[in-house]
Amino acid sequence: MSFLAFVLRRVALLAPALLGVSVIGFLLVYLLPANPALVKAGAIATAGYVAEMQRRMGLDQPLYANTSSA
Repeated sequence: MSFLAFVLRRVALLAPALLGVSVIGFLLVYLLPANPALVKAGAIATAGYVAEMQRRMGLDQPLYANTSSA
């Protein structure tokens, strides 16, 4: 096996690995019970500020609405 074949195989496996890591990270944000807006706003944030952060981050919309925006 040549070095070029080794490099080409590793590059070919890079895209599925990056896609898998991205999908897992995306799903963890939506499946874990933590609120990303509350984490970003801070522990002493008011409910109104957290609601505004959720709106800005798009967390008040269904999952399919977030994936269609470009």
